[in-house]
Amino acid sequence: MRRAIKRARILLLAEANQSDPEIADDVGVSLATVFHIRRRSCQEGLDALLTEKVRPGQPRPVRWASRSILDRPGVFDPAGRACPLDDGIVSGSTRPITGGRGHFGFHHAPRVKKNDLNSWQKREWCISQITSEFLMRMEDVLDLYELPYDPKPPQICCDERPCQLIGDLLVPIPMQPGKASRYDHHYERHGTCCLVVAVEPRAGFRFIQVRQHRTKVDDAEFMKTLVELPRYAEVERFRLVQDHLNTHTAGSFYQAFDAETARQLKQKCEYHDTPTNGSWLNMAEIELSAISKQCLDQRIPDQTQLECIALACVKERNEQEITITWRFTTTDARTTLHRHDQSIKN
Repeated sequence: MRRAIKRARILLLAEANQSDPEIADDVGVSLATVFHIRRRSCQEGLDALLTEKVRPGQPRPVRWASRSILDRPGVFDPAGRACPLDDGIVSGSTRPITGGRGHFGFHHAPRVKKNDLNSWQKREWCISQITSEFLMRMEDVLDLYELPYDPKPPQICCDERPCQLIGDLLVPIPMQPGKASRYDHHYERHGTCCLVVAVEPRAGFRFIQVRQHRTKVDDAEFMKTLVELPRYAEVERFRLVQDHLNTHTAGSFYQAFDAETARQLKQKCEYHDTPTNGSWLNMAEIELSAISKQCLDQRIPDQTQLECIALACVKERNEQEITITWRFTTTDARTTLHRHDQSIKN
């Protein structure tokens, strides 16, 4: 409608013997537009000029009300008759296709807007059942994080991350001036290993090991190495935050060491387990994410090289004394989860 009004104004001003530049200034269009409108009025007539033509372009985007057409299989011929989807027909294409019964036509997939929901999309998320056990473990960890900083006993968060050992079949081309490094998409898999990290968030210290497995014995040996570090020579008790797994218990010490050694380690370690599906409460996951982004976004063929790369990264972060500040408190948790109070009591 606005285009028709502009065209009518152009023609009225031209009938009043105004020049093309004056018409362009008055209507707010270009000089070329004035020329084309006057020419079309002579060639096509007034009625054709004031009536919008069918404009070519992309199909209209699918709206939520018409979303169901995405699930309608079939092809339509030029007469509008439905053609069955036989063997060899690819849904969603716009190329000519023929069915087993001699039908011929085009299957036009509707265009979906960028931010709309597509029929093939799906998201994964963790549905955690909020129970009294979940709340108890969550508040236990959050209360620990709110305690004033005390190096004796230290608060240490521990976690592990599985890593795939992948090597190149062809030697990558190193980076050159103006060209990024290049590598072939073929690779060779050399198994897996486990990256175990312990971080003292407020002190900016982290300790890391690469182990072949993640059994109870591996967890016990890692904890023994951690508590025997020279940094903790005078520490008598450790407050450990870990995921709620069967390997993260004091019983692992008795499976790996003799009874006396296991008893000494058990007395030193005070466990604070995160609830099931609540590993986001473990600050060691933040540290593992930072290490992964800095040095694990590459192909690493063997465990020795992985250990060298990870230790170099951890050494640099320890020298910088990068700390982690936790801001989610017990009060925030109760405000967020208050709607579950009634279901828990029932």
